[in-house]
Amino acid sequence: MKKVLFGAVLVTCMHVATSQDSLQYVQLEEVAITAIRASQTDATTHKTISRKEIQSLDVGQNPVILLERLTPSLISFSDAGTELGNYNQIRMRGMGQSRLSFTLNGVPLNDPLDQDVFFSNFNDLATSMESVQVQRGAGVTTNGAAAYGGSVSFESFNLDTEEASSRVGFTAGSFGTLNLNAAAATGRTKNDFSSYARVSRLVTDGYKYHSGTNSHSLFFSAGKFFERSLLKITALAGKTQNEQSYQPVSLDRIMEDPRINDFSRDDTDDFEQEMIQLHYAYSFSQAVNWSSTAYYGGSRGFFPFTFAPDQFLYLVKNDHYGIISNMNIVK
Repeated sequence: MKKVLFGAVLVTCMHVATSQDSLQYVQLEEVAITAIRASQTDATTHKTISRKEIQSLDVGQNPVILLERLTPSLISFSDAGTELGNYNQIRMRGMGQSRLSFTLNGVPLNDPLDQDVFFSNFNDLATSMESVQVQRGAGVTTNGAAAYGGSVSFESFNLDTEEASSRVGFTAGSFGTLNLNAAAATGRTKNDFSSYARVSRLVTDGYKYHSGTNSHSLFFSAGKFFERSLLKITALAGKTQNEQSYQPVSLDRIMEDPRINDFSRDDTDDFEQEMIQLHYAYSFSQAVNWSSTAYYGGSRGFFPFTFAPDQFLYLVKNDHYGIISNMNIVK
């Protein structure tokens, strides 16, 4: 079975009014997320998590695991029983992940096929984030029906403030877990250029029997700063092979063996995913700024299901793209 969905171009224009004390709107890298994030004066329940808070707990685990620890009213769980690798889900106020809107720099991350979000290909996405805002319930985000239960807005590293640096990380843990990563940033150079790149590699056997993960991913961002404007590109790519472990097991069997997994050892999926965002922001004045983002996102792969003696392969492919434009006015 092959499922193909092609997204249409979407253009939105917004007028945003907020209080004078919110000077963040003159920061060009934050213009793209201004229209979908709540300010202190908006009548919605929300929390903005800073980069410092993320780094205090981050060891490359799935973003939804970090969110549960850093903000209330969230519950997360893992198919494989670990915080790294395989598939993780989150619930907010009882709502499943397909009823929550996820964005990166204002661009929707929800899969257009079923409105769900799969961080399996970008398991350590939070490591490259500047901040995350979580809104509970129908807030101020503009991105579709998935925002009914709430929204999660990711903001990637701020290239303007990021200093020149390089880092190599290595994590080892239980159940054959190895996580290797390397990151480098140029900082803002004399010709007003800045870039950041991160590559990672993750392998784990999973807590459940044959629920392992074999994956690698890339995050890249670069920008050119002008006197009143910014041109920036952000790209992500990932490829993952996960052994299947999502099938429910009765409680009495779990009590006998907590690691039990009814899937066949041969049931391993294979997916790849990428997203490219091109941002342009212009500041007319301290109070008026405008941004536009063109983006493309796609994924493809297959997942198997064994119903002895046969194994069935299900093919999935989708592409989505669009243009989002916002005019922000601070009062």
